[in-house]
Amino acid sequence: MSNYNFAVTKSFPLGTEKVHLRFRADFFNLFNHTNFANPVANQSSGNFGKITATVGSATATAVGTTAGAVGGGPRVIQGALRVEF
Repeated sequence: MSNYNFAVTKSFPLGTEKVHLRFRADFFNLFNHTNFANPVANQSSGNFGKITATVGSATATAVGTTAGAVGGGPRVIQGALRVEF
């Protein structure tokens, strides 16, 4: 299972040395790698032995998360601007 996250930040001065505009971009599951769940183990199921889901596909809810610690959700890109003084 692999899940790569990446963040980049750039600070721009606004007029004086004390005021800055900071841009930040966060990339969760940067390469959009799919992490498949285990095959269906119920022998009486019509899907026995088939992989029918990805890890975390049912639990990825909030923006900026890819199903918590296990990963597996789609690529999420989040941007922010912040004025610091």
